[in-house]
Amino acid sequence: MATARAALDLGFRNTVVAAATGTRALPDPLGGEPLSAEAVGRAALVELADRFSIVIRDAAAWQAGQG
Repeated sequence: MATARAALDLGFRNTVVAAATGTRALPDPLGGEPLSAEAVGRAALVELADRFSIVIRDAAAWQAGQG
């Protein structure tokens, strides 16, 4: 995520390929159930798409010109 933010700060547009990202489950800082890796990854992609990046599903979507 930091790289995409830095790219925006430097004036670059960037695309994140969701299938090329990874994460892990994380504990809930408020004491609830741990967040699954899928939930953490999805949240990160949502944040990127909201402000910093174009997010596409996979390389096939890139080649087809679709998200």
